[in-house]
Amino acid sequence: MESGSRRQTPSLPSHSSIRGELDRLVNGPLGSSPQLGRFLRYVVEEELAGRSEQLKEQTVAIHGLGRAPTFDPGSDASVRVAARQLRFKLAEYYGGVDIPGEATIELPKGAYVPAFSARGIPSPAATVVDVPSALDAAPSVQAPPVSTKFSTSRSTWLRVTAVVAIALALVSGVTSLNQRERANVAPVIAVLPFTNLTGLPDDAIISDGLSDEITSTLARDTSTRVIARTSAWKFREQNIDVRDVGRQLGASHVIEGSIRKAGDRYRVSVQINSATDGVKVWAEQYDVDRTGAFALYDRIAESVHLAIGNRIAPASAARVARAPRDPSVSQLLVEGRSFWSQRTDLSMRRAVQLLTTATRKDSTYAPAWAALAGIYATMEANHVTAPGRSAALAMQAAERALSIDPSMGEAWAAIGLMRGFHEWRWAASDSAFHRAITLAPNYPTARSWYSNVLLARGDVDGSLVQLERAHRIDPLSMPVAYGVAQSYYYGKRWNEGLVAIERAIALGPGNKWAVLLKAKLLKGASRTIEARQLFAQLGDTIELALLDRSRQKTEILRLLAKLTDDEKNRSQFWIATLYAQIGWPDSAFVWLERAYAARQSDLSSILVDPMIDPVKDDARYRSLVGRLGLGPTLAERRN
Repeated sequence: MESGSRRQTPSLPSHSSIRGELDRLVNGPLGSSPQLGRFLRYVVEEELAGRSEQLKEQTVAIHGLGRAPTFDPGSDASVRVAARQLRFKLAEYYGGVDIPGEATIELPKGAYVPAFSARGIPSPAATVVDVPSALDAAPSVQAPPVSTKFSTSRSTWLRVTAVVAIALALVSGVTSLNQRERANVAPVIAVLPFTNLTGLPDDAIISDGLSDEITSTLARDTSTRVIARTSAWKFREQNIDVRDVGRQLGASHVIEGSIRKAGDRYRVSVQINSATDGVKVWAEQYDVDRTGAFALYDRIAESVHLAIGNRIAPASAARVARAPRDPSVSQLLVEGRSFWSQRTDLSMRRAVQLLTTATRKDSTYAPAWAALAGIYATMEANHVTAPGRSAALAMQAAERALSIDPSMGEAWAAIGLMRGFHEWRWAASDSAFHRAITLAPNYPTARSWYSNVLLARGDVDGSLVQLERAHRIDPLSMPVAYGVAQSYYYGKRWNEGLVAIERAIALGPGNKWAVLLKAKLLKGASRTIEARQLFAQLGDTIELALLDRSRQKTEILRLLAKLTDDEKNRSQFWIATLYAQIGWPDSAFVWLERAYAARQSDLSSILVDPMIDPVKDDARYRSLVGRLGLGPTLAERRN
């Protein structure tokens, strides 16, 4: 989200010359876009009136774009899109020759406060070289070159000077990089979402697709650690220093990129920056028309991989994945993964719709099939659908992905989860996860899922090891942070769990499952008053009834009687735990057997769920644990 204000320096053009320039822009280059003209006029007049502190996204939306007072920047990106379009228009206009007027008006990236300067005097916001713009002046090495007919205007010489300065910076960057190589430090790479500078929102299909393909390709390289999309993409639309990105993600290098229009073609700029000192250590440009944009994915991903392999890490045999035939498929994949990461019933159903569309558009694109398998596997593990239904779909999608690309580790992870949680074939699950982690070492979901498999077998410490490794790849992931707290809960390590769940809540504010787990941890730690408050806040009448010993049995039976048949079929293990809690073991085992017959995934937590503790001394419990393959030898395993 863009925000911020900046005071102007004394050496500025007069207000009258600024307003004259504003009128010229609104009636000239912005004449065909009244909305952008209104946007610019509002922010300029506010700055001239000394009210720059009010130029936030909310106020710009209401007064600059005419949005309603209920405008929500979290769900509406229209201000950010308009700001990008306006910057593009201004840059395009001022890039011409013999522009009339006495003033220049700019909208610096990362702010809604305009910058003014007298014609020929750079504004304070432009005193630092704009690297992507300067790179645009250099002809592409790998792609078809742009025109070499250079103008002799002063602006051209300034751009050439900027390129020379950047070349010197690159030499310095490579020198410091060589020093790191001699130190043999394994790199950690974060690929930020590419910036769409075309001024056309639809071109996000290309920019997001590039980021996603490069991340996927680099993630297969065992010599590097690649930060997961869910963490790296949290920096979308943020004007943040790469050194800060590196600190927050634990990355040593940050890859940035952009696309912009160059005539009737697209120019793609890619660069690798050191997160230690911010120095750019590698950069390249590519020119392509829109119809050939999807073919560029492989070329850029391969070039970046070679740069990583040759300059940052030892060369590896990582394979460059084939890009989809249709660039919109990459966008569908990106959006599907985003909805999947939210882990709600509705978001996962939406993810299925998006990924199904992707596979129909390109039935030979293995990553889309693998992601679809992962979503179905998650739905099965979280009983979003009837037991077994999503498991079958997960296996079908995973097998389709592997038939196209046998090295698709993401598909093996989905198979591993289903072999464990649905089929209870724990050795086969181990084998699948071993293949998944070997083939996709930077795929955090494989680690996170394997932690669940280990946890189901009573291996709390082994589960935490896998989650720690997942956290290193995906440090800002709420599901990973939640998994850590859940492992502590099942291990009855209440206080450690309470510390861990606070991080999950901070990463996913408003997530009711994280709040519910916190309440359960408080209950386990005998902090009953605080637990009751949270359960009441969540409207969890079942848990509130369990806390009321005097009327627990009567209230639980009443609430169970109100469940629908669908709820009962999806919650058989949970119902068994409730009967166990009120002291009805026979009823508990009736529902446990129903869960076993339906192969309900929740039954896999029977070894560690504290709610089932009251019946653990029963011979029927030991028999069921044995049929599930959850013996003490497995519980002692460590990875």
